[in-house]
Amino acid sequence: MAAKFWDTPPEDQVRVIDVNLNGFIYASHAAINVFRKQGYGTLINMGSVDSEVPLAYQVPYAASKAGVRSLGLALSQELRIDGYKHIRVVTIEPWAADTPFWRHSANYTGGTPSMLALDPPVKIVNAVLRKSLRPRREVPVGWKAHSVWMFHRGFPRLTERISANIAHKYQIKAGPPVPDTVGAIYQPMPAGRGIDDGVKQRMKKQRKQEREMRKH
Repeated sequence: MAAKFWDTPPEDQVRVIDVNLNGFIYASHAAINVFRKQGYGTLINMGSVDSEVPLAYQVPYAASKAGVRSLGLALSQELRIDGYKHIRVVTIEPWAADTPFWRHSANYTGGTPSMLALDPPVKIVNAVLRKSLRPRREVPVGWKAHSVWMFHRGFPRLTERISANIAHKYQIKAGPPVPDTVGAIYQPMPAGRGIDDGVKQRMKKQRKQEREMRKH
């Protein structure tokens, strides 16, 4: 969801939390019970760079992804205490990716949501595959996510301020105007069923058009 917190219906925000956090609780509970019976397993949950750095205009999403991270870390400690040495919990924390995420998001900003320097989906898929073989509790994906992740550990408030300014530019000011939408938070959408959504190409075209308009 892209929106100002106070302009967003509370029920839509709760829906994001229900899917993005409660959904992981149900799925993790089912997986861990299977792993406990067989004595081994690797649970991989999809977090986000928002798990570490909460982003402005994505309040319920950032809150849910922080919850996914804490879920994995706390669950890892419970497994350790109970002696389950061969059950691992991994939280993947990617940078924003060029997927249908953007067109499926609810949007109350008045502009087309976008993000800077999107990663290709294959980078995240490869990270999941690697960590299924060599698990680690937290996995920032790519140099951008890793850099922000490390910078936030040293300078949290500065990182959050810079990230918020970037979000304001690309999610509020820069995008072409669009009507409000609940996206796919309640019902699936027929559009955007693929993997790569072409957001980077649309952003390049948009920037080119903006430059041409400024010349005239």
